[in-house]
Amino acid sequence: NMKLITKADITSPQGHQMKVIIETMHRGTANQREAYVQAHITSPSLQQPMKTKFLLANQQGQYSAKWEIEMGSPVDGAMYELKLSPEGGVQSFRVELNLKEVSELLKAIERLFSMRTLSGRAQESQTIYLFHYHKTTPTSYSILMKSPSRTMGGEVKYSDSEYSMKFHPHKGVSASKYELYARHSRDWNQQSRFNGHISHPSLDRDLQIDVQYGNNGQKITGSVELDIFPNPEDKITGKLESLIFAQNTVIVEAQLSGKALKVNPKVHFAAAYSPHTIGLDVK
Repeated sequence: NMKLITKADITSPQGHQMKVIIETMHRGTANQREAYVQAHITSPSLQQPMKTKFLLANQQGQYSAKWEIEMGSPVDGAMYELKLSPEGGVQSFRVELNLKEVSELLKAIERLFSMRTLSGRAQESQTIYLFHYHKTTPTSYSILMKSPSRTMGGEVKYSDSEYSMKFHPHKGVSASKYELYARHSRDWNQQSRFNGHISHPSLDRDLQIDVQYGNNGQKITGSVELDIFPNPEDKITGKLESLIFAQNTVIVEAQLSGKALKVNPKVHFAAAYSPHTIGLDVK
């Protein structure tokens, strides 16, 4: 372990005086390590003392760094954080940059050494750039991206029977979103159902699909409903029936009807599989 403090009185070529205190520290154990470098500057050229600190902290499965800036009140200038799951994958990753505070620190340093004067203080209420990835559960993920103009976020969830993907282009300001959702279920009577929907900011309502079918060991029968038009009355409905149902091959015919269709088409869906091979065909 180590700690070092250095103090100095400095006079610039222009005659500006300043006092500088630099402190460094390092300490660690077999499982944890921490270090920082800190500078504290006072000068008549500064309206208030300036302090900045860079910290590193590592421990089992967690790694982080932070740059703190204090010119009146402490704020984070930049940071990153990485967390690993016990299985070895990435559980969370976060990177953040406060461009406004970093810019103000650089301006203060330039004024201190009588370098060229930069433009005035930025007018934005915030200039934070952020990227945050988080594995919230073993089967769900989230991403958050922030800039001065907007915040965006997305999430993915999945399981053996359900899948969901969402993206919010203006998170916290608008409820608009892009979404893809699908779910598969089976009841005690061996009846299966697949339903899903698609959301888009330009659509007045979601596009929906609902398929229900059953298998009695010899034939597949069921129904399909496609609600994909602006008017709900224009939805497409149909009946499902298998023409061939063998051990490795199935051909299902869908007879469709709806107000939006000029004719009532028939759609054939064929699927066949063998070890390491799957074939699909739609007519």
